[in-house]
Amino acid sequence: MPPKNQLERLDIDSYKSRPSVSLREFRKNGEALNLILKTVSCTPRVFEIDNFLSSIEVDHILELASSLPVGSSLNSRTTLRGEPIQDGNKSVNPWLDRGSSPIMDAIYRRVADVVKIDESLLRHREGYEHTELASDHSIAEAMQLEHYKEGQNYVAQHDFIYPGMSDRYQPYRFCTIML
Repeated sequence: MPPKNQLERLDIDSYKSRPSVSLREFRKNGEALNLILKTVSCTPRVFEIDNFLSSIEVDHILELASSLPVGSSLNSRTTLRGEPIQDGNKSVNPWLDRGSSPIMDAIYRRVADVVKIDESLLRHREGYEHTELASDHSIAEAMQLEHYKEGQNYVAQHDFIYPGMSDRYQPYRFCTIML
C-alpha cells in the first residue's frame, strides 16, 4: 500500500502533472499488469477479467467507502417485468469518484484501457481536450458500491435511462463495469 501522503485526493491539475499514475512500484516485483478478457456471453456482451483489482486496491476502496455517508438503494427500481422490488432487497451504496485517490485514478485508467477509450473521457476535461464534445464533464459515473446484508440480494433490473439529448450530465450508457 502506498503511504498516506501519496493517496491524497486528486484535482484537475493532478491529471496534467501526473499523466500516468500506474503505482507500479507498489506492485509485486514492479511488474506490469497483464489482463485477460474472457468472453462469457455474446448477447448480451459480457466479459470477465480475473484479478482486475488487487487485494490492496479492494482494501483501499473499502477503506475510502467506510468514511462516506451511505444511502439506501433500489428504492424505486423494478424488475425486468416491471414489478416493484421489495424493501427487503435494499442495499446501501456509497459512491467513490475517480479523484478520491491515485489508486481510484489508476482503476479508472485501467477501465479506459480495457474498453479502449481515452482516459480523459472518464474525468472532467480541460477546454483543449476533446473539443468536439459539447461538454467537458466526465462520461463516467462515480463508482457505486453495493453492500447487502444477509438475506438481501440483487434483483435483475434495467440499469439505464434514455436521457434527453440536451442533458449534458446524462450521456447514454456505453457499458457497465462490475467489480
